[in-house]
Amino acid sequence: MSDDGHIIFNSRRGSLILFDDDEYNRFLNNELTIDETNKLRDVGILVEKQENELQEIINLRYKYRENTKGIRFKIFTTTSCNARCPYCFEQSLPAKNMSLETATKVAEFIIDQSKDYETVELSWFGGEPLLNVEVINHICSILNNSEELQGKNISSHMLSNGSLFSKEIVEYALNNWHMRYVQITMDGTEKNHNSIKSIKGMNAFNQTINNIKMLLRSGIKVNVRINFNKKTIDDACKLIHYLHEEIGLGISVYGASLFYNDPLITIEDENTGPYYERIIDALFMNGYIKNVKSLALMPKVSGCSASNPHYFTIQTDGAIFRCPEVTSFKDEMIGSVYTYCDTNKFIPEVPDECIDCKLLPVCQGGCVNSLRKLINNTKCHRYRYSIDRAIIAISKAYLRRF
Repeated sequence: MSDDGHIIFNSRRGSLILFDDDEYNRFLNNELTIDETNKLRDVGILVEKQENELQEIINLRYKYRENTKGIRFKIFTTTSCNARCPYCFEQSLPAKNMSLETATKVAEFIIDQSKDYETVELSWFGGEPLLNVEVINHICSILNNSEELQGKNISSHMLSNGSLFSKEIVEYALNNWHMRYVQITMDGTEKNHNSIKSIKGMNAFNQTINNIKMLLRSGIKVNVRINFNKKTIDDACKLIHYLHEEIGLGISVYGASLFYNDPLITIEDENTGPYYERIIDALFMNGYIKNVKSLALMPKVSGCSASNPHYFTIQTDGAIFRCPEVTSFKDEMIGSVYTYCDTNKFIPEVPDECIDCKLLPVCQGGCVNSLRKLINNTKCHRYRYSIDRAIIAISKAYLRRF
């Protein structure tokens, strides 16, 4: 970033600092003052020679696997959806609701697996999970009345298109579901969002905005994911500004480029950089990004749910998987709520080629599912193609504020 200075980023510590030309040259030539050196050491840019950061990363990964503080369950209440998003990875799945019989078995599985844990987190997933409220109520009723779970911290969240919330459902969420937050996916301002969602008989955009406000009034947090690509980048930035004006900073907002076949995040091409930078800039200027932590560029303890032995994805028929994106492949099953579960199955190690990578602390080997897809004929996670741009974008946005 020669026009504005030089950026130093430590991916192990999540620390970022901006140098001018003089500071950068003195940094390279080991000519910093004692005070400057101590400050860099304090923020994690400089580390002691005896520190083995690679071993720290590996130790964190295995320590996390042995942790028994929290356990998480992602539950498909249904694979049906009232929206028709063309990019949905579940299009190949037949529409099916979880039955009350299976829901009972799911609750029993959760109780059995949670015995040694302090916290239990449920994630309601679909399709659109609110198309099967009966199953959510049923599972939560069993868990709430379970003696084995007494004294444990139970919470839940939901991934939803946000169109089906009502006052009655919000009351359920607060009083019975232990709901802490909802992630709602949006695809742009009114025209684009309604076109992509294609929900019959409803202005999905207006309904979703009203429901976000209702959730916030109830005390349930909302995280808005804005899907975008090259064609919708202008509208995505408009939506960010609209959310700031209409709702304010009481929500979390982030941008997500659409899946791994989108050139925006998979092709290392300088021409795609400005698109990513524009999203970062819009989020920063509207107050939704404040620092590197907001960009999810902090060190991780695991790559994804598939490398987490304390995480289970349960399909509508009770089949158990590590990852929600592979639930259409029966050979990825690790068990069923009706029979057994191999809790040690399909927990991958970090690929050998990732060990010496400077981005290892940020991705820990990345998404297992994306590795199997061999993106762009490589095994590299998308962070490789976006992290430099993200860091530069937030630094430039920060400078524009002053």
